[in-house]
Amino acid sequence: MRTALVLISGVLLVAAGPLACSTSPRLADRGPNAGEAADQLGRRRAEAIRLAQEAERFERSDPQRAIDTYRRALSMDDTLHNAWNNLGTLLMEEGNYADAVAAFQVAADLMPVDPRPHYNMGIAYQRNGWGEEAFRHFALALERDPSHLASMRGFVRAAEMTGRADDRIIRVISSALLRETDERWRAYLQRQRYRVEALLDN
Repeated sequence: MRTALVLISGVLLVAAGPLACSTSPRLADRGPNAGEAADQLGRRRAEAIRLAQEAERFERSDPQRAIDTYRRALSMDDTLHNAWNNLGTLLMEEGNYADAVAAFQVAADLMPVDPRPHYNMGIAYQRNGWGEEAFRHFALALERDPSHLASMRGFVRAAEMTGRADDRIIRVISSALLRETDERWRAYLQRQRYRVEALLDN
């Protein structure tokens, strides 16, 4: 799940590797050169945002160019939460799950109220058959936003993958059914309600 671009300021910890860490430029003091440093920081941020917006335009037509452009943007300002999330989505689609999860984790750390990075991590783990990790991240996404329908779907699917059955899963299914408009998903959620209820009755 990708996101629209906005500028988020914050402190960042980044995994090593292709998503190598860059440190956000900061003013060390308010000495004689502080004004010049502030101007330089502003220019770098503006260019990073411009590059991230350019990357967004390339996502469908040229995903590799979008990936490269997001990386250039983040080398200039590594506090762009949505750029990290969108980069992770592109990396996941090309099968680079390790770097995708690293990017999603950075996005999650930068914006602690956004459910989407944890949802995306759940999808990445689910696609690789890691049910426990998928379930954990969908649960974290729902802690951030209990009404996030995509995370509810993922949570229920991961519960099925891991054979879980408890009252929380019933509550999530019930909440999802109140919001779900896709008939295929509604049928799936009803089947999962019956599965969980049958296990709880035993």
